[in-house]
Amino acid sequence: MFNWLHQRMGQGSSDGLMAPVMGFIGLLTVLFASVGLVVSLCLGPVSPGEGEYVSLEIPRNASTADIALVLREHDLIRSPLVFRIYARYIGADATLKAGSFVVPRGLSVSEILEVLRMGQVTYASVTIPEGYNTAQIASLLVAQGFVEEDEFWAAVMDSEYPYSFLSGLPGDERRLEGYLFPDTYLVHQGATSREIVSAMLARFDQEAVRLRLNERARQAGMTLHEMVTIASMLEKEASTEADRKLISGVIRKRLDIGMPLQICFTVIYALGDPTRQVVLYEDLQVQSPYNTYLYPGLPPGPIANPGSVSLQTALEPEASDYLYYLAKPDGSHVFSRTLAEHNAAKRQYIQ
Repeated sequence: MFNWLHQRMGQGSSDGLMAPVMGFIGLLTVLFASVGLVVSLCLGPVSPGEGEYVSLEIPRNASTADIALVLREHDLIRSPLVFRIYARYIGADATLKAGSFVVPRGLSVSEILEVLRMGQVTYASVTIPEGYNTAQIASLLVAQGFVEEDEFWAAVMDSEYPYSFLSGLPGDERRLEGYLFPDTYLVHQGATSREIVSAMLARFDQEAVRLRLNERARQAGMTLHEMVTIASMLEKEASTEADRKLISGVIRKRLDIGMPLQICFTVIYALGDPTRQVVLYEDLQVQSPYNTYLYPGLPPGPIANPGSVSLQTALEPEASDYLYYLAKPDGSHVFSRTLAEHNAAKRQYIQ
């Protein structure tokens, strides 16, 4: 038999025997590569996360299989089976703890296991109010012990955030103005300034997608940055949606006819004192491109961080004949068509 096989191979028939063997080896290679790819996918994060957290409860005496099901129900892992096998492989299955957890989305299986092995992680909530500018956010985070001031400003000026809406913006302290989305955030103990800033940028990105800000800004003949700038002024100027829509229309109308916007809160921003509510006549002479009394058109960028309503209203101005508006003592506004009407409103409401 051997001699016959040797003769056959020597006669050039080895290709016929080797082809099935090589094909089988190739199939095994593809199979192992596919299994490796699936396992790698199942061990990786389910989603990017970007500032989102999930609250979950691991009961006492829960098995690794029970824990895997809880994690799958909360969409934190892809495969309970792979989770169990990996936990046993690294020796973590006997060290997972019961209790209440707040788990950030975007963690890999190994990172989730580390959280569950360490026990409960301390989180604290912080609320960023609508209309705060970056300096106010910095002061709030420093006062509540979340960040060091120098570290926060370094994170603000970091150019490595992966968001296209930051492309081309200057790398100074006003770089992220308008894009630090106001919301309530859960911050884990030891979070860095960059992680906190990244979470706020991620929330803006979510709202931008939900509201289709880029597309709608283009349809309105604006850039996203111009639209956010208008939204920031609306956030500071008015407290009701109805007034914001009318003011949005006034801003658009003034821009169209080349009339200075003359918005007091842009002057306050230029002065650098966000606590001020009253602008004096001498303040109107401050030399700053943010002074919309001296410089026509929009200021160089946002003057605050607007919420969802102001972002939406910037894209939905209410058309009217109004060119002027004035804040009344109760916070509402009176709108005027002519300068004479506006001056009459001043005499009536400004003592």
